[in-house]
Amino acid sequence: MLWYKTLHIIFMITWFAGLFYLPRLFVYHATSNDEISINRFKIMERKLFWGIMTPGGILTIIFGIYLIQFHEFLLWLQVKIFLVVLLGLYHVWCGKIMYDFKNNRNEHENENESVFNVCFHCGRVFNVCFHCGRVFNACFHCGRVFNVCSPNSKSETKPKTKYKTKYN
Repeated sequence: MLWYKTLHIIFMITWFAGLFYLPRLFVYHATSNDEISINRFKIMERKLFWGIMTPGGILTIIFGIYLIQFHEFLLWLQVKIFLVVLLGLYHVWCGKIMYDFKNNRNEHENENESVFNVCFHCGRVFNVCFHCGRVFNACFHCGRVFNVCSPNSKSETKPKTKYKTKYN
């Protein structure tokens, strides 16, 4: 299970790196005027979307679906799945904007792209705070998640042996 969780995290980081960077490319693309820069941004957007973001998103979701079987279907998991669905819709929306840029149908101005970028970052910060809050809440209030948070955890008790040694 740890390999799947590790791969899930690695592909999530690649997916989010692309989701963070693509709107910035849209801003640069919207403000560029010369043909060389416009063609360069089209290539960069296409490679980022199809080479990094889409495989990262697909593999994140695949490993996430596999990891669901190890958890109870509690409220935090339902909220997380809902947020992943929203991220998937955001990913598709980025693809639509990229396709519009590719066909020289730029209907977006620099201000709109900046708002687009800020809205995503606010949502991502909320998701990270939600996830970290759930982990820290479980660790510090429950005391059983990592078996080191509570002074009464089982890992701190000495094992009892049958025979007395000089080390007991």
